[in-house]
Amino acid sequence: MFFFCLQCNLLLASDSIEPKNELSHINALTDKTAKSHIIEAQILIDLGEYDKSITYLNVIAERYKGNSKEVKARILGGLARNAFMLELYEKAVKLWEEAIEVIDDADKYPYLLAVFQNNIASAYLNLGNTDDAHHYLLKSIDGYPLSQTYQMLSKLVLDKEKNFELSNSYLTSGLQRINDLKISPKPYFTSNYMYDLNRATIIEGYAYHYLIKEELDTALKNYKEVLSIASDLKRVSLRVDILKKIGYLYQRMGAVDKSTEYLTKYINLNDSLRVAKNKSLSIPLQNFIQKKDEEPFLHNSFYTILFIVLLVLTSILISVKFNRIKVSRLELKLNTEIENKKSQINTSTDLNLSKKTENELLEKLKKFEEGNSFLDKNMSFSTLVGILNSNSKYLRQVLKNNKNTDYNQYINQLRINYIVNRLKTNPEYLNYKISYLAEECGFSSHSKFSASFKNVTHVSPSQFIANLKNKSAEKKSVLT
Repeated sequence: MFFFCLQCNLLLASDSIEPKNELSHINALTDKTAKSHIIEAQILIDLGEYDKSITYLNVIAERYKGNSKEVKARILGGLARNAFMLELYEKAVKLWEEAIEVIDDADKYPYLLAVFQNNIASAYLNLGNTDDAHHYLLKSIDGYPLSQTYQMLSKLVLDKEKNFELSNSYLTSGLQRINDLKISPKPYFTSNYMYDLNRATIIEGYAYHYLIKEELDTALKNYKEVLSIASDLKRVSLRVDILKKIGYLYQRMGAVDKSTEYLTKYINLNDSLRVAKNKSLSIPLQNFIQKKDEEPFLHNSFYTILFIVLLVLTSILISVKFNRIKVSRLELKLNTEIENKKSQINTSTDLNLSKKTENELLEKLKKFEEGNSFLDKNMSFSTLVGILNSNSKYLRQVLKNNKNTDYNQYINQLRINYIVNRLKTNPEYLNYKISYLAEECGFSSHSKFSASFKNVTHVSPSQFIANLKNKSAEKKSVLT
């Protein structure tokens, strides 16, 4: 994902709160008890238990009989956050927009409104829509400054123009904001949990800042501090994201053993999270409601029972399959292995992709290939999903079944084919530096470009250019 889990509406969080595993305690809800239960549903998201959280929020919505705009908005916000974590970004945006319409009072709920706007911005970033993301970030920071907003604004200026001065200014402001709130607590900022979570957000912002500046040791130190906080707070999705970033950073630093160690941890934890996500794509999934509460939610029919049994068996089979993955796979093309792993996880369940939908997606891919959008160095898998107006699972399946590839290989081959065509048709390109060729076709580094070039053409860029020059010279010699 583009960013780790958002500010996420974990409002009025208490260090002592633990989510319950059944719903019989949710009876006639007052405004106060409804808010407490919504917090429990949010904690379930942090633990990666999305199916429970979604059902929990639906039960709260059904049993709440009050008229509080805040309660209704926060229920929608919780459902939106679940959709975001399940990579259903467009759905998440719609739910957060509905939540904003519900509260409809910026003066009374400035913090809540800022959180929703901030989260919408993050969803847009994952869809590759940086303009709308920037718009919502500015609205969010104008209403109630959040650490997450400062972090995302910092990342935007680094990605667009490598403006380190402005990036540092955003992060410094975010850090100062957190410290001010720690000294003089504001509404919704009443626990060490939220203080630590916001601190982790800014520290991660600094880690990315130093990563772009090529100060890798400092970036690594900051990422490890975020990982420690994420572990203490039991933020599973944040841990997954940071483990992956540390693994790749060690790889970039040439520390293969350390890279393998962290990427192995990432894969193992991400496997568990993926299983939880797959389970949560169809609700209701499991009956963790006591008998007396059973009928309103799960009917005692043969087909319902059969569905649950099949789903549980599928989850077990997926878990067994993931546990067989060996660490040795990481030693061969780590980037490709992890993307392949994602593909296996997402296609392990029946996506029911119709032939019509598949053909439509292939046609969209054809149009994408005919353009030059793939040359954008900020192009990502989630950006492509947004361009195609599809979803990640369908796209992975279509790439695998029809092109026998994954996203990374697909984009890299398009870029290499583009630059190869330029080299063959425009003699000027034969005199350009390899680093310029890499930048023109969208690669972030000389080394990644060279590796991908050799993988596609079976020779290095310099050798390929030398061969073309030799052929050109031979042709001229024959003509003269």
